[in-house]
Amino acid sequence: MPLALALVGLASAPSCTWGGYDGALATNDAGLGQACDGVLRNCGAPPGVGPDAGYTCVANKCREECISDTDCAGGTRCLWVTTVNCGSSSCCNGMCSSGFPQGSAPGVAGFCLDNASVSCSPNGGSGSSGFACPGNTTCAPDGKCRNMCSTQNPCASPESCANVGNQGCMGGGPCGPQYCVGDPAHDPVAGDSGAPIDASADGPQGLDPGAISPGLVAADTVGADYVAWISQGNSVDLAGAGLGVLPATIGGNGSGVSGLAAGAGYVYWGVQGLGIFSCSEQACGTSTHSLAPAQAPLRVATGGTWVAWIDARSLTVEGCSVASGACSGSVTTFASSQQGMSDIAVDSSAVYWLGTGSSGAATGVFSCRLGTACAISPMIVGSAPGAQSIAVSADAVYAAGPQGAFVCARTGGCSALSSVAGAAVPQLAADGAGVYAATMLGPLFCRAPCTEGSALVGLDSSGRAARGIAVTGSHVYWSDASGGIFFAPRPGGG
Repeated sequence: MPLALALVGLASAPSCTWGGYDGALATNDAGLGQACDGVLRNCGAPPGVGPDAGYTCVANKCREECISDTDCAGGTRCLWVTTVNCGSSSCCNGMCSSGFPQGSAPGVAGFCLDNASVSCSPNGGSGSSGFACPGNTTCAPDGKCRNMCSTQNPCASPESCANVGNQGCMGGGPCGPQYCVGDPAHDPVAGDSGAPIDASADGPQGLDPGAISPGLVAADTVGADYVAWISQGNSVDLAGAGLGVLPATIGGNGSGVSGLAAGAGYVYWGVQGLGIFSCSEQACGTSTHSLAPAQAPLRVATGGTWVAWIDARSLTVEGCSVASGACSGSVTTFASSQQGMSDIAVDSSAVYWLGTGSSGAATGVFSCRLGTACAISPMIVGSAPGAQSIAVSADAVYAAGPQGAFVCARTGGCSALSSVAGAAVPQLAADGAGVYAATMLGPLFCRAPCTEGSALVGLDSSGRAARGIAVTGSHVYWSDASGGIFFAPRPGGG
């Protein structure tokens, strides 16, 4: 068997027949998959093992123990149910020991169950066994008893935490609770527009289709992709895309959030009047860190080893080297008296920003080497009239706005890309494959070297406006102006 679990027997006749016990009073004469009641007819031991290592009576059949779906045969899934006697009938309807994540508490164990055995009515009717869902499970909108999940209570891989039965996810509404679902081989009726995530799909998918008024997006890869976005302008939400987990609010707390970045395992954001904050992507739900004070942080950027930000009130470009999500040295003021600033980017050697400089002239791309105080005389990379967003790759600096898009050599000089003139571009992202743009025409991609004659690839055939965009080694993520966070395979290649 996949694991050995110590299960608590009942001292008296149970009040519910879905089982979840080894039935000390029963005769052990039923084999795997055979009917049982846990009282008069219980489950015997598998061939070749001792009498205390038997199968367990769950949902009126003898079941095998499991940790995840991979331990179960095709057509069955690993469901975590309460295996203790609550002392009352409440253990029959999921109220007893409800809320335990998979395998996290004594008396909560995994068993391989077929969907037919735990069918239920989301409107309150009885399940196929004549009873409601087993303890520690809930009747999901798709009519199956499922374990609920969240960022803090994840599913056992390869199951993912997903929306099922649509649950109001359409049209930008709230998605409601999420449930553990498996792949089609184990869970053929699972999923809807919200998940589970299919890494092999060649079109857009919903990471959180119900996200309300999402804005800037940031993404990073630490084992799996982690995606953060600004929600309703006053909070930061984070989801582990590779895990399909429920998004969790990690920062902002109702204050104005106006900058967001992610890299090297950490998320960074700015809060008006308070400063710059950070958290580890794998522990954002439990701990955040105050990185540095800032009066009016407008945008935040990171290259992994440095974090930089624009302070619109003090007219400065500031930053610090970081280690474990905290400044490892003092805050550096890269430039001062910088007017008309709108966005910022960082690579391994320099910080770049859009603005009109100290003179208030036309918008241009400015830069300063990391760790250097450029005062009021930063390097002018090139002119980018009307640009509002900036991104940098190893080969180029990109800038874009309603008046057009521009590609600049990092050492100086910009050329215009007229093909996107007239479209607002709230956010850019770039990597070695090219540049990705959130535009009012939808998310777009231009393969490097991106020139005036380059073709633009639309990532969402709906053509709905995008407010934010980010890229990892495998996927592109964007926020839809109508609501929702979506993603597609990275067109630049994996």
